[in-house]
Amino acid sequence: MRKSPKSPLFKQSGIELPAVKLFKADDEFVVGQNSIGWMSEDFKKVVAGVTERNIGKAVLKSQELARPAQTKEIIQTIGKRGSISLAHLKALLASQTKSFLAVVYMKGKLWLVNVYRLGGGWDFYASPLDCPFEWSDGNQVFSQVR
Repeated sequence: MRKSPKSPLFKQSGIELPAVKLFKADDEFVVGQNSIGWMSEDFKKVVAGVTERNIGKAVLKSQELARPAQTKEIIQTIGKRGSISLAHLKALLASQTKSFLAVVYMKGKLWLVNVYRLGGGWDFYASPLDCPFEWSDGNQVFSQVR
């Protein structure tokens, strides 16, 4: 029997995203605009009123879950240092064709955001650290390289 890897993630590839001077989540995350199809109540609550200023350019790495992992383990593996901004989460959509996960720091808390590709649009879910959901192996996870 093959041993399960210690870390749930293994590196796949990277993407560079530009700096953003001003990002207002209320203007950018709107159902029916910018290919956004749906947002969970948790996601709506945590992005409401968020404004980000002077976000530097970022290099994100794409990793794949090597084995099933719960929300808490993914967030703790990536941590605050590897979390991405909402501005970069939104910018990432332009280069993606399939669903992905990202650890995002919002309102003083780390969240695992599931961005799900459904038809021609994107659906957004936000899971807090204590969410017991287990994500299956093969899921793509984005985090920031620092």
